Amino acid sequence: MFFGWFVVAGAFSVLATAYGLQFSYGVFLPAISEDLGWDRSTLSAPFALFVVVYTSFSMVTGRLTDRFGPRGVISLGAIGLALGYGLLGTVSHPWEIYLYLSAIAAVGASVAFVPCNATVIRWFTRRRGLAIGLASCGISAAAALGPPIAGWLILEIGWRHALYVMALCGGVAVLLAAQGMVRDPESRGLRPDGDDAEAVTPTPAVDGWTLREAQRSRAFWLLLASLIATWLVVFLPFVHLGAYGLDLGLSAMEAAALISAIGFGGLAGRVVAGGLTDRFGRIPGLALALVLQALAFLGFAGSQAYPWLLGWAFAYGIGYSGISVLFPALLGDFFGRAHAGAIAGFVFAIGGVAAAAGPYTAGVVFDRTGDYTVTFVVSSVLNSAALLIIGFVTPPKR
Repeated sequence: MFFGWFVVAGAFSVLATAYGLQFSYGVFLPAISEDLGWDRSTLSAPFALFVVVYTSFSMVTGRLTDRFGPRGVISLGAIGLALGYGLLGTVSHPWEIYLYLSAIAAVGASVAFVPCNATVIRWFTRRRGLAIGLASCGISAAAALGPPIAGWLILEIGWRHALYVMALCGGVAVLLAAQGMVRDPESRGLRPDGDDAEAVTPTPAVDGWTLREAQRSRAFWLLLASLIATWLVVFLPFVHLGAYGLDLGLSAMEAAALISAIGFGGLAGRVVAGGLTDRFGRIPGLALALVLQALAFLGFAGSQAYPWLLGWAFAYGIGYSGISVLFPALLGDFFGRAHAGAIAGFVFAIGGVAAAAGPYTAGVVFDRTGDYTVTFVVSSVLNSAALLIIGFVTPPKR
């Protein structure tokens, strides 16, 4: 078997663990709020800063991955994840959440999305979409399994001990998965996709644009603008959909299942989006994913019955997963392998700053109005704007 598929498996494991911890925060939020008497905006703000820090620091971890390879970078991140989430179980003052979640855990989380995707991009060209799709299924598995596990642990041992257990297990899992991450096929005497299996001179991948060259293209800035528009609200369901379900009278496990439905939708969406767009093109697939997200937000705004909410959460998972697969694949298609970490790190750092605004703003709006309807409608409009922008994207020319 081509060794690149083992790299995909390692990336899957890293993403599943890191995002499993991240997506579980929405399940911990009501328990922490009830125990310590803090409102939702107080608890949403540290998560917003967490998103800013981990996506911004991806510029650093992406460049480090280009230069030194993913194994050491991801191993260091595993320590940060375990330490940050473990300490989060000790909080008694709001400022501690900023230190443990928004700083320590966030730096650890920055080794997941960009280093893993940049590494997979280096290993594949012809089957890049499928490979990224399979690796990023780890994110959907995280959404499907992380919140129910967290919810069960909270019921069994309380939210503090639940954080201790998840932090320890998560840190060990990422550390082990990192050992299977190898920088590029050339370093093992191979070629991308397993083509031409005879040994080649072990040299780093050299094809591709630099970040500075990519920034001179129109396609780069259109992709970035579209990502900003959709990522302004991309994490909003992961933080607030569970609480929204509780407000509608659902049980804690039913509310957690809404987030899980996003994960199960994503498992289907990532593989389909990656594999089909290898043959039929990234832009049409990205457009379809944006349409699904826009419709899902309208569905959240107009639905109160549990089956409908599950259905819209599943649809959102398909759209969200397609976007998270196709943006890295497009960057690899347009700008090559050599500087994938730096380019993806810059794009997702900027997008991540935008993504931080959504969950916090939704918390503030809810605290003032007691309702999520306007937030969901605005989220649908923003995804429609991203769809409009993507229609102007064409492959760049040097």
